[in-house]
Amino acid sequence: MKIVFVESFRKKEWNGYTARYTEGVSGTHTNIIYLAEGLATLGHDITVVELKSEIFEPKWINGVYYECFETLSDNQIYDIIVFTFCLEDTVFLSKVKLYSKVIFIMGCPKLAPTLKYTDVNFMELFRNNDRAVSFGFVSENSKINAFNFRYGLQNFRHHLLYNCIDVRDFTDINGELYTYEKKENNFVFFACIERGLNIVKEIAKRTETPFRIVSSNYDKKEYDKDDKYETLFITPECNSKQSIMEWNRKSKYFIYPLIDTTTNRIHYDTFGYVVLESLLCGVIVIAPRMKIFEELYGDAICYVDTSNIGISQEDLTFGTWYEKSTNMIWLKNNANFGFPLIERYVEMVNRLENNEEMRKTYIQRGFALKNKFSNDKIANSFINFMEYNM
Repeated sequence: MKIVFVESFRKKEWNGYTARYTEGVSGTHTNIIYLAEGLATLGHDITVVELKSEIFEPKWINGVYYECFETLSDNQIYDIIVFTFCLEDTVFLSKVKLYSKVIFIMGCPKLAPTLKYTDVNFMELFRNNDRAVSFGFVSENSKINAFNFRYGLQNFRHHLLYNCIDVRDFTDINGELYTYEKKENNFVFFACIERGLNIVKEIAKRTETPFRIVSSNYDKKEYDKDDKYETLFITPECNSKQSIMEWNRKSKYFIYPLIDTTTNRIHYDTFGYVVLESLLCGVIVIAPRMKIFEELYGDAICYVDTSNIGISQEDLTFGTWYEKSTNMIWLKNNANFGFPLIERYVEMVNRLENNEEMRKTYIQRGFALKNKFSNDKIANSFINFMEYNM
């Protein structure tokens, strides 16, 4: 089949090679690379079209053809068109003559709300071919949250389509996951900085073992340079996937508070690539018991206790709440995810530091996820779903 992935992530060229070795991309866009390569391995004709990038010479990377929208010729014909970022990306259809199916992979939180609030009239767009449209949810929890955003979305065909990875990016020459036996006392934090980096800094000041923080982000946001703790703060020169995985392998913990302390807004991952990448590199992940993490990663995560502190099960599940009087949907805020939990994180780190067997158990649980999200497996799931609905 001829399949095209449509992206509007950034204004400069990126692909499977640049993400791995030059400049990394966030989880939503990592999935495109891995899924596209998995489908290419199955023998399908795969293209990634970059809507907003500067003009670049089209090229093949790992069986996938990368091209920019500006130089794409008109009257394209595809079997399947895949949108992954926002509904406005459907401008791509202006250069399409014929297609059989469109699927929206709901891996980005921006896609669900734009289905309700965007200027693009979704139903009008596919009015004459609404049976061609389906949705792929990267987790059951992301499906629940998307349905909260957009009533009626559940009426479309939909499928559980986990994000994926290429296992070979994480294994040694023998095909085995590995980490360093002698790890450095580092906290890694490769998530967006507003997802709790300030909390991690406070935790590092209070643990029995001195820790450095290794952090980098894909959106180039500046760190707080006034913090006295900056002397023990490491920013890798390169944020490529390979560079970040190397830092993961030699570091001990990834603490993921999921809160912006400037607004008290909670971040709800639809999948949490930073979590999976850490687990597959032998990093122990410490985080609140979010429903999304329980679904995807189970007991591989070391959960911090959130009981008796003003965090409800609903807070751990739903990224929004509905205000009936105003008919408005609001994002969740809860300050208790922040500073009130610091001592519980500190207690967990100290406990792990004093229990080597406990650390080894969590590392092995992370390694056990090796094949659950392989791009070979998810690519087959994608094709099976799309062929069934052809």
